[in-house]
Amino acid sequence: MATLEVTGHLIFYLPKAARDGTVARAVVPPGTALGHLPGILGIPQEEIQAYIVNGRSVKDLSTILGQDDHVVILPVITGG
Repeated sequence: MATLEVTGHLIFYLPKAARDGTVARAVVPPGTALGHLPGILGIPQEEIQAYIVNGRSVKDLSTILGQDDHVVILPVITGG
């Protein structure tokens, strides 16, 4: 299974049991496209700033996740 870490305010879209401090974790089956993650997790796409797959920023949302991939989803950060 591919593993996911969701950070920042995005953790509140995942079930409470998945949260650990400032990170929430989940798993998805291999073969899932990166662009399908928001729908699977219930996170609005406009709330996501970046996807990091195995330590690299990935912008191609058609990227297919493999068995051992590790994905970090970073939120949009605003402030003044």
